[in-house]
Amino acid sequence: MTRATVYLLFLLSGATALVYEVAWTRRLVLLLGGTTIAVSLILAAWMTGLALGAKLFGRIADRARRPLLLYGVLEAAIAGLALVFPFLLDAANVVAVGIGGRAAGFALCFLVLLIPTTLMGGTLPILARFVVRSLDGLGGRIGLLYGLNTVGAVAGTFLSGFVLIEAVGVFGSTRLAAAVNGLVAFAAILISRRGEAAPAEEPAETAPGPGPAGIALAAAFAAGFLSLASEVLWTRMLTFFLEGFTWAFSAMLTTFLAGLAIGALVSGRLVNRIHRLRGYIGVLFLLSALVSAGVLAAMSGNYEITRWAKTTAFAVSESWRTQYAVSVFLVSFLMLFPPALVMGGIFPAVVRMATGRLGEVGARVGLVYAVNTIGAVAGSLAAGFVLVPVFGMAWGAGVAAF
Repeated sequence: MTRATVYLLFLLSGATALVYEVAWTRRLVLLLGGTTIAVSLILAAWMTGLALGAKLFGRIADRARRPLLLYGVLEAAIAGLALVFPFLLDAANVVAVGIGGRAAGFALCFLVLLIPTTLMGGTLPILARFVVRSLDGLGGRIGLLYGLNTVGAVAGTFLSGFVLIEAVGVFGSTRLAAAVNGLVAFAAILISRRGEAAPAEEPAETAPGPGPAGIALAAAFAAGFLSLASEVLWTRMLTFFLEGFTWAFSAMLTTFLAGLAIGALVSGRLVNRIHRLRGYIGVLFLLSALVSAGVLAAMSGNYEITRWAKTTAFAVSESWRTQYAVSVFLVSFLMLFPPALVMGGIFPAVVRMATGRLGEVGARVGLVYAVNTIGAVAGSLAAGFVLVPVFGMAWGAGVAAF
């Protein structure tokens, strides 16, 4: 029962993180005076903070005797920072104006964003240390943690974009998310005070060694790189098929995150039964390439899929809003869900391959997550600044699949 509650708390934590991301982006647009700059800044700070937090708190988690208490403290700190965040941004902007320079404003806002995102990055390795009690259950529990947190991200993206900001505004959305973080923190600390026991150390198993561990980290980087590069490329291509960028982008992001989440949940159940993890990871990369190539072939000059989706949507409802929403989600699901599903299975497999003993679970999960996040940043930049400008959208997607 305790572990199930912890999984629920992490799902809620994933939802609040995406509410913050959407709300803070809106706030930065007003301060910095440009949507592109604000989005770039918050994504860079977000990814950097997650990577730093995962690496830093991963090592701390392995030494913590009460990891759930530490998780509760982090969630409480995130809630507190979220409440004062608008004032911190205003103060950073005033200081930047005082010392004279737009660049100073960017730098200060980046540093302000880095604090809560670093705390967010530490939550996965800390909870991994709590829920993993043996290496036999490592893959399934890491897959479940990662998957549920991503499901929460899907919910947070949808709620913030379509419900909360319109209903209660940017500040109201932030305060509501902070309240949820506060409840998560209270529940985690309460469970810990009732008798949290640190995971018992197991006899050391055969460690993966420098070779497989290095391969695992390379695979983690490649998975992050290709996931984000592919997402950028597919999103650019799908906007040509779907009219109305805002709804189309939200549907595509929701579908992609859902595919990653379900892939992690399914793969996490499998990896503990597989003895040749390197081969399994290789097969997942190969399947990802084949499915991506299939998506590319289906999209290239083929409008039959969108016609079918619109025909199906017309049969569902007479409301044009419902028809459009159904058609957008159908096309997004057909195009993005299959490759995202395969890619989502890589993370728990890589974590299992990189971890040789129970006492290093936090550090290894943190390291793999950090490297995966850095790969995602590199993939996003490569798609936007190299693949599309040099090869174009279709050939760029082909290069990524290759």
